[in-house]
Amino acid sequence: MSIIDVNIFFDESGKGKDSLSLMGGLLIPDKVYKSSKLQGYNKQLQDKLFSLHWTKYNGDSTKRKLINEIMLELMKYHELLDFNVILYERPKNVSTEQFDMMLYTKFPERIFYGLLRFHGSNASVKTKIYIENATEYKSKKLDKKIIEQLNIQSTYRGENFKVTDCEYRSKNQEIGVEITDILLGVIRSILENDRGTKTKDEKSKLVIDLLKEKNFYNFIKNIKFFEWKNTNKLERIDFDYCLRVFLSSQKEWLEYIGG
Repeated sequence: MSIIDVNIFFDESGKGKDSLSLMGGLLIPDKVYKSSKLQGYNKQLQDKLFSLHWTKYNGDSTKRKLINEIMLELMKYHELLDFNVILYERPKNVSTEQFDMMLYTKFPERIFYGLLRFHGSNASVKTKIYIENATEYKSKKLDKKIIEQLNIQSTYRGENFKVTDCEYRSKNQEIGVEITDILLGVIRSILENDRGTKTKDEKSKLVIDLLKEKNFYNFIKNIKFFEWKNTNKLERIDFDYCLRVFLSSQKEWLEYIGG
């Protein structure tokens, strides 16, 4: 049986404050993540030579170039990556405390399990999980609960994966977490499809620049995208349709396709 080492990076966008709240997990095989170029970016990040925050991007040319470089480097391996995203809305008939307990335990577990299952009987998957260092996760002891819950799921369902570590990472300490933040920002811009301000306009332009690269386009259109509507299950959404709706209203994309 072959052993596959993978890393999963987890982040959020919105955190339940509006109707576009997103949680996402990005799986990157360990050999890909440890490639010299990605680890070079990781060292530069940790050395504070740059920072990446989607919410703060407003069109800065240096940041745009850097985001493009990092994403296009990662997307060389797009067929080996996996990205699970949940869109949710905070229900009005549930207390904040009760909802947060569900939100910060059940949703991450569903995201991670979806990334780890179905690897087959001939592969044993060893997993490290990295989570943004945030009070809402630490107060729920998410790191310990995730290891316990996922390994129980693996045994109960006869899956061949094991979570060996789950660690918190502060901002600008792990390039995988920052990449996940950027990807969630891209998803958010596509769903909002709004160019009402300069910042949103610049973000949409960056998304279009990224989508002009075939590997990035194929990766985004094939993400596993789910919506939770205060029911007992997640509904799978065809994100390719969401992407086409976005692009059909973007002048830059239509001009690019039309030549």
